[in-house]
Amino acid sequence: MLAHKNDITKYCGKAFTDKTEDNDESNDEDENNDEAGDNTVIDRDMGGRVIECLRASYANTVIQLEPQCRTELIDIIQTSKVDVQIDVQLYQACKDIIRNRCAGSEKEDCLKIEYQKKAISDKACIAQITRIIKEGKADIHVDPVLFVSCQADVAKFCSDIPIGSGKLLQCLLKKQKSVTKQCKETLKKRQELWETVSDVEDFNDLTHHIINSKNNRYLYTIISVGLIIIFLAGCICRPCVRCRRGNRYKQVKS
Repeated sequence: MLAHKNDITKYCGKAFTDKTEDNDESNDEDENNDEAGDNTVIDRDMGGRVIECLRASYANTVIQLEPQCRTELIDIIQTSKVDVQIDVQLYQACKDIIRNRCAGSEKEDCLKIEYQKKAISDKACIAQITRIIKEGKADIHVDPVLFVSCQADVAKFCSDIPIGSGKLLQCLLKKQKSVTKQCKETLKKRQELWETVSDVEDFNDLTHHIINSKNNRYLYTIISVGLIIIFLAGCICRPCVRCRRGNRYKQVKS
C-alpha cells in the first residue's frame, strides 16, 4: 500500500471512515482463499473499499494517479481478471449472478454481457460492473479481450502514446479505419457497451466530457447561445425592474 499512500490520502480518505456491513459476508464467502497474499487479506478487512476507490479513481480520466501507484494498480486489476474473487466488491455484489449465470466462462466478460442485455437488476452489482467497464475504457491493458484483439494495432499506430487516461483508446478510435478487422470488430462491440455507461459524475467530468466529445463544437454553440439568451434577458428585464421601482417610489412619495 506504500505506493498508493499519497493517492489514498488525496482521493480515498473516506474509505477508512465509511462503515459498511459487508465485512462479515466477505469473511464467510472467502474461506477458501487462505492462500491469498497479505495485501489481499488486509484489503478484505476493509471490505475492498480502498482498492475499489483507487480503481474508480484510475477509471476516472480526469484524475491522474502517481506513476508507481498506477503501475501497481494495473497489476492488481489484471490479476482480478484471472480470479474475480480478488475484486472483493465486484464479487460480493455479483456473486449470485456469477454462480448462476457465469459458471465455466470468463466472469467479467459474462457480467458485462448480462449487463448489456439488461438482465441484471441488482443496483450494487450494476454499480460494480459499471466501474470495471470504465476501467477498460481508461486503459485497454486492463481489458484483456480488447487488448489481445488490438495489440498489433497499438504497436503499429500508438506505440508512443502513454498508458492511462484513455489515451491509447482515443488513438485506436482515431485510426479505426486503418486497424485490423479483429480490432475493429472488438472496438465496435466495446463502443456499444460504453454507450450504456455514463462518464459524467460531477462538474469536472462534465467539462472533460464536453472537451473530448466529437460534437464539442455543437455543445459549445448550444452553451454559448444559452448564455447569450440569459444575458439579453437580463439587459431587457433590468430597465423594466428599475422603471417599476421608480413608479412605486413616486406613488409612495406622492
